[in-house]
Amino acid sequence: MTALPLHDKQPLESSQNGTSPLHRVGMLELLDQDPRPTFIIDTSPDIPKPENECILQYWNTAMAATDPGGLLQLLSRVGGAHGTNEKGYAPFTQFRSWCLKQDMADKTFLYHGFNWMKIRVASRWNIISGSPATTCAGSEGTEMTSLARKTSKPKAPNFDWTDELPPLRLSPHAAWARSIDWASTSLGPMSSWSSQLRSIANLVMQDPRPAVVFYGPDLIMIYNEAEIELLGGFHPCMGLSARVALASVWAEYFEPIIDINLAGETVEKTNSAIHMVRSGFMEETYFSLKFIPIFDSEGITVGHYEPLVETVRLDFRKLIVSFGRSLLQRLLGHCIRTRMVFMEPWNIVRIHDCDL
Repeated sequence: MTALPLHDKQPLESSQNGTSPLHRVGMLELLDQDPRPTFIIDTSPDIPKPENECILQYWNTAMAATDPGGLLQLLSRVGGAHGTNEKGYAPFTQFRSWCLKQDMADKTFLYHGFNWMKIRVASRWNIISGSPATTCAGSEGTEMTSLARKTSKPKAPNFDWTDELPPLRLSPHAAWARSIDWASTSLGPMSSWSSQLRSIANLVMQDPRPAVVFYGPDLIMIYNEAEIELLGGFHPCMGLSARVALASVWAEYFEPIIDINLAGETVEKTNSAIHMVRSGFMEETYFSLKFIPIFDSEGITVGHYEPLVETVRLDFRKLIVSFGRSLLQRLLGHCIRTRMVFMEPWNIVRIHDCDL
């Protein structure tokens, strides 16, 4: 069999002015057509990068449409200030630092359900593009599943209510939790949740005590069925920010505890009094609770786990009824001693004096 002759690679034909038409296609024109969310940051040392300053130079249409976790706002001047005020949470600040790094040792970063890839151009601009974290590009350009649990299910029974395929035995409460539009929260869709967040979400559902998790910078709430009674009128608030859902009691009772958790300390309180309106009435409630900080892989607080037990509930309606009953019993005792006569229940119609 005769081998085909090898031909040397020929250079592209240049136009008459010495420039290929392809060379006239601008980089931004190319990025505008890229379906991946993409943005550009200027890392020139001549340009100061204060913490609250806008660091964006460009973003494409896909980035504007996707904007995972409100990233454009966080990277903007106003958003940067907001992000740094989230009481020490690290995910965005770490991502921002990675975006600004000129060192290309770490070319990828997982943030808000996307694997972000960084390319440096002209020793100045970092071009950053994201792909959904559930897939990654293979060597032949095909997409491969990055989560092993999607390609091979363990033989042991699966009890993970956050899994893509729900367990065979799923409580109505867990089924309701799955129906929440998590994609509209800062946690993102369940398919993008980290293994740590999945573990915490399953722990709170399995806890027989009333328990709730406040997770991420927005303190998104995930709670079990036993917690519903304690929440009272605050339920349903699954997937909402605790600062919003519990606004009437948050600043006074919970915010100081969150500050301590952010410093890495657990808070434990016994018989703590909390006045709250539940079911339309003011109640004086007493709780024994623990606020346990949840750390990420770098030891920074990213969430708060709160198992609690209600020790005493003083319902003012019940207090009034109890007081009325006590008063009536005392009145009846007095009536017997003074020979009061009752013709019909609770209506005193004639009184006989003891001396008559």
